[in-house]
Amino acid sequence: MKIENELEQYILRRYKSIMQFSKEVGLPYTTVKGMFARGIWGASVQSVNKICNLLNIEVNELMQ
Repeated sequence: MKIENELEQYILRRYKSIMQFSKEVGLPYTTVKGMFARGIWGASVQSVNKICNLLNIEVNELMQ
């Protein structure tokens, strides 16, 4: 499974929706959905850091 799919499923287990998560993390919904559609590594470092901080995961964990 691609990291984007795993991350999306992880978020959906903790939040009711991607919309709710995007509000909590402080990123536009379209940015978060775009990360899943186009790949997380195409996103800004700041966006990836915000997501990782909110989920309490290390950026390095996404690479494994």
